Amino acid sequence: MSRGYVILRSSLHYRAHRTEHLRVRLKCIEHGFLMDEATANLIADKGVWLSMQPLPEGLRLGFPVGSVQRAKADEVWPGIARSYELAKKYKIKAAWGTDVLFSQALAQQQGAILASLTRWYTPAEALVMATSTNAELLALSGKRNPYPGKLGVVEEGALANSCSSMVPR
Repeated sequence: MSRGYVILRSSLHYRAHRTEHLRVRLKCIEHGFLMDEATANLIADKGVWLSMQPLPEGLRLGFPVGSVQRAKADEVWPGIARSYELAKKYKIKAAWGTDVLFSQALAQQQGAILASLTRWYTPAEALVMATSTNAELLALSGKRNPYPGKLGVVEEGALANSCSSMVPR
């Protein structure tokens, strides 16, 4: 990238790692469900992005009770709401995503997962996050960006993931 940034992804779960991750010019933290107030403040101060997921409760409940996966899910679940609340409080640039690439069942819920952002954002804010805000984050990848041209804007020649028009009656 022209400014010398390295796009690193980190799933910031443990407070002990927050300073070392943010010192290396980290630009985006994925998940961050165990983020605390001090970490949110540091993320905001450094201008680091959060790419979070409002995971559906059914995902957590799908893990067998007593399993390692269920124990980990139970640990991070309360942090989902807290992370979104802290992102709003500190005005942290937040992107939206899901880890549903290999699950047909979850992929079919993607619209509902996006709509669940309305617990913390207005519907318009959620749509902006999922489109133009995500495009801003993607653009940080520079030459690694798989989409040539402008993305996430409504203008001639730009790429769009949806289009609407008004037809006079």
